[in-house]
Amino acid sequence: MENGEIAKWNDEKGYGFIKPDSGKKEIFIHISAFSTRNRRPKIGDRICYESIIETSGKEKAKFASYLNRIEQDTSNGNHSNYRQYRSGYRQMRKSIGKFVLIVVVPLAIVYSCISKNASQKNTVESKQQYAPHGIKTEEKATFHCEGKRHCGQMKSKEEAQFYLHNCPTDGMDGDNDGNACEQQFGN
Repeated sequence: MENGEIAKWNDEKGYGFIKPDSGKKEIFIHISAFSTRNRRPKIGDRICYESIIETSGKEKAKFASYLNRIEQDTSNGNHSNYRQYRSGYRQMRKSIGKFVLIVVVPLAIVYSCISKNASQKNTVESKQQYAPHGIKTEEKATFHCEGKRHCGQMKSKEEAQFYLHNCPTDGMDGDNDGNACEQQFGN
C-alpha cells in the first residue's frame, strides 16, 4: 500500500490524480477505487491506496481509503462530517446487533436442537435388567456406535438391536426380519 495526496480532482467525471509520497509521477484514480463513498474526494485529501498496472501499461490506484479525513474535518472546525462518521458507526453497530439477534441466535438454537436430536437418535434405553435374585428392575443403559459390527461383540439383545438400526454392521440380521443376533440372544 502506498500513501499520497489528491493533487487533481474532477468531481463531475469522478476521477483525478494522486501525488504519491514516494515522488513518482501522478497516478490516475477513479471514484470506484474508494471503499467508502459517503463523501467525494477533494484536492488535498490524504489517501492510502494500492497501485496496479493496467493491461494498457498505465498505472492506476485501486482500493483507496482516506488517511486524514476525520482529523482534517475537525481541525477546520467542521464537526458535521465527524458527527456523520460517528452516527454511521453507531448505526453500523446497531445493525450488527440486529443481525446477531435475527440471524445468529436462531441459527444457534436450530443447531442446538439438531445436534440434540442427533445424539438422541444414536442412543437407546434398555428397560429390563435382572437383579441377582431374578427380579426385574428398571435400569437405563445407553448405547453408542463404537465400531462393533458382529453379534459376538454385543453384550445384550438391546445393544444388538440398537446397532442393527443405528450403526453400520455385518450380518447381525441373517434372515432380515429386523431381529438382531437371534442365534446368540434368541427372539
